[in-house]
Amino acid sequence: MGRPINRNDISEQKVSVLQGLAIFSSDALSSVAYATEEMLQVLILAGIGALTFSTPIALAIVVLILIVGVSFRQAIQAYPNGGGAYVVARENLGKWASLIAAGALMIDYTLTVAVSVTAGIEAITSAFPSLFPYAIDLCILVVIVLTWMNIRGLRDSAKLLSLPTYLFILFMLVLIGVGFVKYLLGDLHPIVYSPTLHPTLMLHTIGVLLILRAFSSGCSAMTGIEAVSNGVTAFKTPASRNAQTALVLLIILLAVMFMGTTILSHILMVKPELTQTVLSQVGHAIFSNSWAYYGLQLSTCLILLLAANTSFAGFPILASMISRDGYLPKQLQNVGDRFAFSNGIILLALLAIILIILFNADTNALIPLYSIGVFLAFTLCQAGLVIAWHRRREKSWFRKACVNGFGCLATAIASLVIIESKFMEGAWIVLVAMPILLYLFYRTSEHYLRINKLLTESLDDMPPIHWGYPDNDDPVVVPVSKLHRGTFAALEFAHNLSRNVIALAIDTHSDRTQKLQEDWIKFKIPSELLVLESPYQSTIQPLVRRISRLDKCQRDLEHLTTVIVPKAIVRKWWHHLLHNQRTFLIRMALNHMSQQEFPGATRVFVEVPYYLPA
Repeated sequence: MGRPINRNDISEQKVSVLQGLAIFSSDALSSVAYATEEMLQVLILAGIGALTFSTPIALAIVVLILIVGVSFRQAIQAYPNGGGAYVVARENLGKWASLIAAGALMIDYTLTVAVSVTAGIEAITSAFPSLFPYAIDLCILVVIVLTWMNIRGLRDSAKLLSLPTYLFILFMLVLIGVGFVKYLLGDLHPIVYSPTLHPTLMLHTIGVLLILRAFSSGCSAMTGIEAVSNGVTAFKTPASRNAQTALVLLIILLAVMFMGTTILSHILMVKPELTQTVLSQVGHAIFSNSWAYYGLQLSTCLILLLAANTSFAGFPILASMISRDGYLPKQLQNVGDRFAFSNGIILLALLAIILIILFNADTNALIPLYSIGVFLAFTLCQAGLVIAWHRRREKSWFRKACVNGFGCLATAIASLVIIESKFMEGAWIVLVAMPILLYLFYRTSEHYLRINKLLTESLDDMPPIHWGYPDNDDPVVVPVSKLHRGTFAALEFAHNLSRNVIALAIDTHSDRTQKLQEDWIKFKIPSELLVLESPYQSTIQPLVRRISRLDKCQRDLEHLTTVIVPKAIVRKWWHHLLHNQRTFLIRMALNHMSQQEFPGATRVFVEVPYYLPA
């Protein structure tokens, strides 16, 4: 995963505007490759003549893109620490609205990975049919590579993403530019199809319902817009201004590329085909069989494969915020040695792989589940911003509230259209998954609140602790991160074993360390609290190194080191997922490091159990 990054160098891991654009825009920009086609596939059901509606529908979608873009730019301005729809809804609409937004975004992020990867692999298997039987394996391989790339950190991710993202932007802008020049010169002519490929039989009549369904399919171009507002903290200082700039660039590029592709497909009278995408047909008509056409196809394939990276950038940050509020396992807050939310990245990868396997790596089966979640989040975010501007009454607050209010209305209507048009195609799965996810949020929060009350809030009512002072001088080490009933049980046991008790704490968060030191004095704990400075995010490694060095010294003095660690005993199997397995990790790390770096070190490892409520 790369060498650990010093905490003093964290600013170097922040990304610039162009790097951030590469990381957070690949999902939205890649949708240009299929959004127009999704729209045309609905319209063709009413006959070839219905395809003329593609341009006004695309124009309506572009207007919605601009509205949502302006709204999220205001969201970054109002909440410069990031968080997007979840934070905005939490601060202004209440707990349940924020959890609906969080659940919707988490589902959408997971689907983005599954859809993008399967679409990219389908492009490869279309070119090389012999690889088709291995489609699922290839999808899983791509997800694993993306996971590795993101655990290495944002800067490394940006380096790998910049080339395909900007290559796709370049080829798309050249395609649109050359296409319009040829049209103005009279060199661009409609594509001639065989009559047998597109029969004139109409399965539906053109009407409001069909147009709304085409609109909802074309709205897949908007997924991923919110990723920038969720990842503001990843940008270099001034983070909010740089994030706003990246968002503006994303909106402009998305609007130009989507509208340009749709207009060119209308000029060329492109019809959806099973054997060739709409974008490929447009590219063929403009570039013929030149290297530019193949460059366009290659860049399209690459950005579809890497579009999933937007979710790998946004999902872990969102999950860490939800975890901090107590609705997801605490492990999702952990930042790895490369300053990435490693657990969130791994969780997203596992969920995406499960979806890919369940849906047999079939993009068409996954698409109907797509975009519902993100539009629910759009609506809640903008509704929350209306309330936020009204509360703050800052300069131009009424204008900003009107913009967000109009955006809320537009995205709410779009949400209802998408749900209605895609319900029987599979969207019901998302609507069923949402209440299940909300229930999991509720149960997780309930468990943490009960545990926190038992372990910390009742410390003042705890019976007096009888600190022992035996004659034994063998060192006893107790790793400590915070004071609770389990910690006190371990310290009391340690003091009954030896008078040489050393409590070790790792300083990774100055506020937490200061609180621990204050509580240490408050409860008059007789043992020494030794705070170790760590230049890295890891807490296990410096702790284990210190214990192992102590082992080595005590062996020479014929003393035996004892390590005492409090261990939570849960009543239900799923509670294991909600607690850091710190005791297990320390024990495994001690055994491994002692064998590698400190052979001959000896110790006794003791777990002091404390029981958590059901």
